Amino acid sequence: MNLTINPDFLGAKITETSESISEEVSEVVHGVSNGARKVFTDFAALTKSTTGLASAIKLTAYSLRLIDHATGRVGVWSHFLGALGNAERFNDTATTFFPGLDYSINKRYAEDGKAHSIGDWSIFAAGIACVADVLSKANLVNLGGISSAIGNIPLVGNTLAGISLGSFVTGAVTFGFACFAVDAAQRLVNVEDSHLRTKALLDLAWCVAEVALGVVILTGVMATGGVLALGVTAGALGCVSFLYGNALPHPR
Repeated sequence: MNLTINPDFLGAKITETSESISEEVSEVVHGVSNGARKVFTDFAALTKSTTGLASAIKLTAYSLRLIDHATGRVGVWSHFLGALGNAERFNDTATTFFPGLDYSINKRYAEDGKAHSIGDWSIFAAGIACVADVLSKANLVNLGGISSAIGNIPLVGNTLAGISLGSFVTGAVTFGFACFAVDAAQRLVNVEDSHLRTKALLDLAWCVAEVALGVVILTGVMATGGVLALGVTAGALGCVSFLYGNALPHPR
């Protein structure tokens, strides 16, 4: 049996197949390009915001510590985690103190609900403690003298003086996030816009995770692996909440 191949038909098929492959490759490249652009845009947005950066640092630090813990190779990331820890402390100070200063001086508390306002004041208190720690390390403030003065307060002085600076900061931040969780729950109930409801839900999940993390750190009731996993969850939810809010027509 003789087979006759029509050159024109074969050429048309080759051209059609080539165009189809070219379109598919173009779509893949376009998708990868858009994805990479979105990643870089989101990363830039995170680093430009102290709140977003705090969540990104927390997510990175806790993820690396969890990997170390899970693999039993503790210390692999020690140098990087040390630098990251310094960045985290600096960012925590900037995140808690300076916005709180602006919040109080410009009376921005009048714009917020009661729960959110109380939370901001609590975070500001943590920021003041962070600044006091920085000044103490620079030998500009004597924390021992401050602690002695607090100890002289009737009834509660000894109790307050016995609280470490780290525990106070963690407690104040945890209480602040508890207040923010209440505010997010109120927004979730009261707002009608679907996007704002989603933002409120993300905020609520993030704040609850932060509160849970603060509680287990203060009480020590959870094993190391659980604390690290909770830290990763809190950091991830913080990033997602920030990026979603940043993508809204009127970011919040």
